[in-house]
Amino acid sequence: MFLRFSIYVLGLILLLFCGMLLIGVVPRLLFGIRFLPSQDWVVRAAPFANNLGIAFGTFASALVIAARLKHPESLEQPQFKRLPKLKFLAAIFVSGFLTWFSCFFIVMNGIPMAQAVAAGAEVFLPYTVEDPLSYRGRKCRSAMELADMPGISNHLCRVPDTLRYSLSKGDTVYAVGWGTSKGVFYTSITVVPAD
Repeated sequence: MFLRFSIYVLGLILLLFCGMLLIGVVPRLLFGIRFLPSQDWVVRAAPFANNLGIAFGTFASALVIAARLKHPESLEQPQFKRLPKLKFLAAIFVSGFLTWFSCFFIVMNGIPMAQAVAAGAEVFLPYTVEDPLSYRGRKCRSAMELADMPGISNHLCRVPDTLRYSLSKGDTVYAVGWGTSKGVFYTSITVVPAD
């Protein structure tokens, strides 16, 4: 019973992670929709997101351990007998990490994204430039790195070179698009604030 419950919970975690990727990555790749949480939201929500992710990640890892300890006889079945300790340790780490990352992403991007869809309006959100001439590879040409943003949202792609070369570290740019004070689906980047 406990092993089945653990498998359901870990399946739910995997489904949560896949849903998070579907919401956060697929729209960007297929439709070019780009979302940025606001710097104010990132500063306020990051400690909570991290702590929530750690708590749920620890719980997911504990479920993997508890399932093995509570039902050692199930591990004698042929499909589990070949499971070496290294794979078991990897399962503990991966379940914890995927859960932490999913919780972190949902709090940092999912909540502001949902609010932007439900109650958004045209907004101009300020961001501080960390490196205006950043290079992110073939998929993100003409990138600009933003300061004080999490790794999944710390850069802008396809920023016009005229804008990139006119900026330096510490300058403020504005993301223009549809959203709220917590995040924006941006369509352009400008240095001129809204009136």
